[in-house]
Amino acid sequence: MIRNLAQTIYGGITKPTCICLVSCFMFFMYSVSGAGQSKESHVSYPMLFGNYQLNGFMNGRCLAKGEIDWFLPFKNHRGSGPRVLLSDGDNWYLHFSSLLLRFNLKPEIVWTQKYRSYMDAMIIDGYIYHSNGSTVYMLNQNKEQVDGSFFVPNADQILFVMPVSGNHFVQTFMRFEQGMPGDPVDDDIWSFSLIDDNGNPLFTEETTDNYSPAVVTEDHSTIIAVSGDGQVLKIDPTTGKEKSSFEIENRGSWPSVSLSLKNELMLIGNTGSGEKSLIKYSLDGTILWEFFLPAADLRSFVQPPASAPDGRTYFIHADSLFRFTENGEMERAYSLPPDNNFQFVTVLSDNSVLVTSKNMLTHIDSSGDYLFTLNLEDDEQITAPPVVDKDGGVLLATVNGVYRVK
Repeated sequence: MIRNLAQTIYGGITKPTCICLVSCFMFFMYSVSGAGQSKESHVSYPMLFGNYQLNGFMNGRCLAKGEIDWFLPFKNHRGSGPRVLLSDGDNWYLHFSSLLLRFNLKPEIVWTQKYRSYMDAMIIDGYIYHSNGSTVYMLNQNKEQVDGSFFVPNADQILFVMPVSGNHFVQTFMRFEQGMPGDPVDDDIWSFSLIDDNGNPLFTEETTDNYSPAVVTEDHSTIIAVSGDGQVLKIDPTTGKEKSSFEIENRGSWPSVSLSLKNELMLIGNTGSGEKSLIKYSLDGTILWEFFLPAADLRSFVQPPASAPDGRTYFIHADSLFRFTENGEMERAYSLPPDNNFQFVTVLSDNSVLVTSKNMLTHIDSSGDYLFTLNLEDDEQITAPPVVDKDGGVLLATVNGVYRVK
């Protein structure tokens, strides 16, 4: 159960030094499984890193008009699983399943490398981070391993790692033995740790309280984690000490946690009646607003709420994109292609948004009007959030390769 939860999109946050795509909010197990007779599907999605600094926000502008510039096919690497796009501005990478592939915008493939890991690759300061079991490794642009690897104690598998305040913030599967001596019971626990450069844990959450994915404030001053019983921990990433905590209403589990651009806590919670709601809290525990989501056609939440500079919130639910005002009023609901498990939104610095669903890309301006809609071929499926390059083009990762839209 914990493992299935960990396969959903997570809200990882980093400084805007790279572009790393999804939720997902992590390609732990590239599979889709049914949910009995319910309409909810359980799909793994990537975490949102890099220029997706606060869950869906990207510091860039789209200058595209909706025309395909080029297509780079990935022969012999086709697959239906989600992807992660990474870039340091000039060098581009695609990560999915056990493959890390570097390409450029000419376009051409530069190199490929295979390795198995639960962790999505990510790029920071020109180095590519990846893991193999419980060790984090670093590669340079020529895929050579460099010094800087470290071991994460007690971790079965690392889900992601992020340098923060001189240490390493790590999400992991952690295995604990429970029961009487001589009668151990293995229990997979999804947890997080703060590790120094020597691999020593400064903080490790080792409870079974079902903590949701932890997030980090924009200035990297605080790590925030929410437990299933409604406790919110605020942790100093420099020392690993708890700064403070507060209680919120117990909603069972919190499958989606993110921060707005104003460091407000965004949560998806249970209502107790089989429905779910989108809730915004201040970091002192004050509830700012709550919106009850329609119960029909519930899906695993493909992406945490995305925050815009103007205070608006965008959230994809079932086959709709919801647009909320800063005060939590729903301004508009946009219809998306139905029956699709890959739906993503990217908020840009000019308050416009790029939305993908199935084989469709749409650009919506800050007033809420459509700028363009592009539909790829019927056999295509966009498997990662849209990102913009430095020239304002849009990069789309699909089951067949990468498109650039101009």
